[in-house]
Amino acid sequence: MTDPNMQWGVALEGSDPQATLRWLVERVWAGRRPEQLVVSYKAQKPKSDWLARLSAYVKGTVAAYFTPDRSESLIAYPTGVVAARFSFLRDLAAVRSWLEEAPFEVASFATLFPEWETIDKNYRPPSFSRNHFPHGWGCAFKGEGHSNLVSRRWLEFGPWVLTRGGNDLSLVQFHALDASAKKALVQAKPGHKMMGIDDEGGFLQRLYVFQTALSGLYSSKEQVLRIVVLGRELAPVELLDACAARQQGELTKTQPLRQIAYVFPNPDDARRHLHALWLRELECWTVIDGLEQRLDTEYRPSPDLPAWATA
Repeated sequence: MTDPNMQWGVALEGSDPQATLRWLVERVWAGRRPEQLVVSYKAQKPKSDWLARLSAYVKGTVAAYFTPDRSESLIAYPTGVVAARFSFLRDLAAVRSWLEEAPFEVASFATLFPEWETIDKNYRPPSFSRNHFPHGWGCAFKGEGHSNLVSRRWLEFGPWVLTRGGNDLSLVQFHALDASAKKALVQAKPGHKMMGIDDEGGFLQRLYVFQTALSGLYSSKEQVLRIVVLGRELAPVELLDACAARQQGELTKTQPLRQIAYVFPNPDDARRHLHALWLRELECWTVIDGLEQRLDTEYRPSPDLPAWATA
């Protein structure tokens, strides 16, 4: 029988790291003092004001360990990410309820299987960086955290299971929670890539580095960049760059940007790129009978659940 609990590793990032830190302590370790406190790699004996000391130390990494074997831990990073490890129910409804309450915007979950490293020694799961866990069984977004994605539509069309929750919560599950370590890794890999910092991924990392020189006809009135595509295929990295430019809200300091529209003189080229553009909420235009027509507004694809989710 599957253990009803799982050793859970969760990293939370939000606009108020101190609120996240205090909430985690109250929710998980209320009334408990850690066994050990480590401040910038120096161990200290925790005093009664340990939480205040941890909260006040913002220049370095602070870790609190609640068990001698360090299986229960709380780490606050200078990036604003707060990571915790503790035992939790292996139940998606309980996870969703917990996340609905938690103060965060982006969450990452560590793998449930340390043996992944031996099953595939060459596999290095992607992450959201900034001290987030490498992708394990899932991730989550809440409120403004969704702006880290190329589009909210991305959540509906990945090789994962999406669960919506209160307080504008989106919980992404990369594999079945009752799968074996080997099966879980096979199930999770496609979702890891699509949700990773990758040319084909949909997550926009902080301090984004552009690889494409986006050029086209800019309309200052509409704040739209129109890019004509003729005789070439759009690479995923260009679409990622386009979404990052839109997220930043400007092409240059004097060119505010609201949207990017791709225009294909050949309708077949437009239809071939339509899904990729729609998925990222980038406009897709073509020319039919001498008139420009927008295709993405009427496009309505249906998402498909991965096979492991429907078995």
